[in-house]
Parts: sequence; C-alpha cells; structure tokens
Amino acid sequence: EKKTSLYVGKIPEGIPDDKVKELLEICGTVVSWKRVEDVETKKPKAFGFCEYEKAEHVMRALRLLNGYKV
Repeated sequence: EKKTSLYVGKIPEGIPDDKVKELLEICGTVVSWKRVEDVETKKPKAFGFCEYEKAEHVMRALRLLNGYKV
C-alpha cells in the first residue's frame, strides 16, 4: 500500500492554515490538512500533516515543495 500522508514542517508563524492548504493543493487533492497545536496555548505549531488522495500527489509535493520557503 502506497503512503498518502505527508509531514509538513518549518511553517512560518503567522501563516494561516488555509494558505498552507492552498499551497498543498497545487500538488493534488488534499483529503485532510491538520496543523499541530500547542496543548497549553492552543497556538499553531510550525508543522502539520497532510493526507492526499493519491500517492502520486505526495510524490509531486515532495518534488515541488520540499525546501520551499513561504
């Protein structure tokens, strides 16, 4: 079974989740996007997890967005 989940890291503070999802959608259909929150402060952390519809979307994201700075 091919993997459809992807770790997304180094998200700058102040970048809203909808903007991150827009960027991820360039590479394929996003089934879910979840940014991790600090348990105590409820503020978003600098990373999250994306699930794509297909493994090929993950490969495209790795190729196009790996190292990309927002």
